[in-house]
Amino acid sequence: MTQRLRWSGGASILGGLAFPFYLLLHPAQNEGSIQSASYAVIHMIAGVSLLLLLVGLLGISAAQAKMTQIVGRIGFLFAFIATILEIVYVVLDGFMNPISVTFMSFIGVFFTVAYMVFAVVTFSAHVFPRWGAVFLLTGALLFSPQTMVPSFVESLGGAMLGVGFIEMGYRLLFFYRR
Repeated sequence: MTQRLRWSGGASILGGLAFPFYLLLHPAQNEGSIQSASYAVIHMIAGVSLLLLLVGLLGISAAQAKMTQIVGRIGFLFAFIATILEIVYVVLDGFMNPISVTFMSFIGVFFTVAYMVFAVVTFSAHVFPRWGAVFLLTGALLFSPQTMVPSFVESLGGAMLGVGFIEMGYRLLFFYRR
């Protein structure tokens, strides 16, 4: 079990590093950029980084499962589903743009609420340093309302989410002991 948690820590670090780059590389939403080949490649980078974050999420949740009880399991389940929906969104957006604004808004709101619950549970579990959970919470609040904020705010939120995952992944990879 400890070896799997360490591997999930490594995945969390890699996903946390890759996710902000997707946001920085993402082109403007105009007709020319949407039809370019790089648009699909950039969205595949996002899909892979989110898959890595999903694996990291599994390890983070497993490491704090005894301390979080039922609320932790619900928070993890919501964050897990929200991340899967985000993966579906970025992959579909990369190949079948434009995606419905209603669908995108639903995913954004669900992602924000899910990661808020997960971050609060992680903060209160005292398994990881609290600032990692603060980064997750702040990142989710800034990243998720994508259509309502300027792109630099969305990028900042993605970077903060990444830092939260990097911190927790680092703790899982190098310091976690059962």
